[in-house]
This record gives sequence, C-alpha cells and structure tokens, in this order.
Amino acid sequence: MPPRVASFLAGAALVFPGLALAQDWRPGGAYLAEGGVSVHGTAMAALGAWWPWKGAGAPAQADSSWSVATEAWLAHWRAREPGGGHASFTQLAVSPMLRWRWAGGASPWFIEAGAGLSLNDRRYRRERKQFSTTWNFVDTLGLGLSFGAAGEQEISLRLMHVSNAGLREPNPGENFLLLRYARRF
Repeated sequence: MPPRVASFLAGAALVFPGLALAQDWRPGGAYLAEGGVSVHGTAMAALGAWWPWKGAGAPAQADSSWSVATEAWLAHWRAREPGGGHASFTQLAVSPMLRWRWAGGASPWFIEAGAGLSLNDRRYRRERKQFSTTWNFVDTLGLGLSFGAAGEQEISLRLMHVSNAGLREPNPGENFLLLRYARRF
C-alpha cells in the first residue's frame, strides 16, 4: 500500500471515530453510479460505500428521523490542463454523513450533510485554478429520495465542495454538482 494512502487511512481512523462505530466491516450500501461536473467543467465519476453507525439508525429505518453513516469513495476527475489537453486525477475520500428524514423517519425523502477528508493522487491544476495541496477537506450537502419495495434504492442530488480550508494558499476549492444512484444492502 502506498505510504500516502496508508497515512490517509490512519488519519481517517483517528479523525472519524464513526469508523469504529460501524456495526461491522460489511457496508450498509454502495453506489457505483455517481457523477457530475464542477462549475468550471471538471468532470467527476465515483464509486463508494457507506457503513451505518451503531445506534444511529439505518438509512431507511422508519422509527428514527436521524441516521449517521461513514462514507468512503474513490473518484476520477478529468479536467483541462493549463496550456491545453486534459489531465486525470484520482480522489480517495472518507466522510461521516448525517441524514434526516421527514415524518419521523417514515418519509422516502431525506436531506444529508457531511464533512470529511480527501486525498488526490497529485495536485489538482486546471486552466483557471490550482490546489496547493493533495490533502483536502470535502463538504457535502444533498437531497434524495428512497424507492423500491423496501426503500432499498435511492437517488440523490448533491453539492460537494473540495478545498484545504485555507491551510495553504492558493485555496480556490472546487464545487461539484453530483447525481447519485445508490442501493442499500
């Protein structure tokens, strides 16, 4: 395992005690289809999984409005490079996500928010902006709908912001609008 990835996973385990709160290492759900675009045209496609926290409810549990899960994902970014051409970037991220459902948890609609850690394989550079770090924070806000016989499928629209929170300059950040299809196990 590359040292950068190992340090990311170790840091994530220390920063997010929610990894230890997961019932076991089997995910509660996964998404193989999440994609979108940034304000400046960077395309992103991701796959990932989530682990519900013990005692924090489950994404479609009808007796609780609130649930918490730890999400982890791998994403591919494609952007124009300064001077022409395209560059690809790989992102590894982990984030606790807080989810709220209307009607005491019985509604198929939900809103969610979270903040986590992100590591790109190299510094993100594009025509109009560049990151100063490969380590960044990721903030997510989403609106979604569960469907299917047992509410096991969901679709959501998410806004995601990636930046280093001003720890090093330049820090322009990048904002993505994402559409996700996910399935609960």
